[in-house]
Amino acid sequence: MKSRVILAFAAACSAIPLQNLQVRDNTTVGISSSLLESFKLYANFTSASYCTSNEDPASTPDTAITCPATVCPLVEAHNATSIVEFGSNDTTLTGIKGYVALDPVLQTITISFAGSGATIRNWLTDFTFAQIPSPLCANCWIHSGFATAWSERRSVVLAAVSSALAANPDFSIVVTGHSIGAAVATLAATELRNLGHSVSTYTFGSPRVGNAAFASFVTAAGSNFRMTHVNDPVPQLPPTWLGYQHTSPEYWLSGSGGSSDAM
Repeated sequence: MKSRVILAFAAACSAIPLQNLQVRDNTTVGISSSLLESFKLYANFTSASYCTSNEDPASTPDTAITCPATVCPLVEAHNATSIVEFGSNDTTLTGIKGYVALDPVLQTITISFAGSGATIRNWLTDFTFAQIPSPLCANCWIHSGFATAWSERRSVVLAAVSSALAANPDFSIVVTGHSIGAAVATLAATELRNLGHSVSTYTFGSPRVGNAAFASFVTAAGSNFRMTHVNDPVPQLPPTWLGYQHTSPEYWLSGSGGSSDAM
C-alpha cells in the first residue's frame, strides 16, 4: 500500500537528528522540530488519501477522516473531518483520489491527493510526458496528464475551499499529495495562490510538473516543502531533457534514520 511508503517516511523523520538535515547539495539547513512535526502530520494526511474510507463522493460534510490502525493516527487525533471526497471509481479519465478536510486543531483546510497505483488510469497519466501551455503563469508549460488530473477535480476542490473559507475565514490552506498526487497538489496550490490565497504545500515523491518557468514561479511563491526519498524513481520523471524542472527546495531523505540521513 502506498500509504505505508509515506508512513515509513514519517517514521524516518522522527529519527533524524536536526544537525543531519540537509538539502540535496549537502548544504546543512536549520530544520526546526516544529517543521519536522509538520512533515509527519502531512505525511499522515497524505496517507489518509489512500484509505477507502476517505474516497466516497456521497459522504456528508463533517465525516471523520479515518484509516486502518497506524495509517493516519495524527490526523485522527486532530479530529479532522472531510468536506468533500473523491475516489477512483468514477468516469474521470485519470481517477485521481483525494479529499478536502478541516483540521480544527491547527485551523487549516487541507486538500490531499493520492498517487499512482489505484488504477491503470493513473499510470497512463504518469507516462504522458507531453507538455501543454498553462495559464497559471507566463511562459509556463506543464505535464498534460497532470493538468488533466487537476482539471477533473478542480471545480469540486475550489467549491469546497470557497465554502470552507466562508464558514471559517481564519483558517489557512494546506495542500498535500504523493507521487502523481503531489504533482496535482502543486497545480492546485498554484491556482489557489493565483486566486489570492496563502497556501502551504507538503508533497512526497513528486515528479517534475512543468518547465523552468513554472518551477521558478512556484518556487518564488514560497511555503513549498517537497520531500524525496533516495530510492524513489518517480522524482526523476519526467526527464529534464524533455524540458522539465523541479521546484525548490527539496528535502531529501537518504536512508531510514540516523546519522546518514539527509533531507
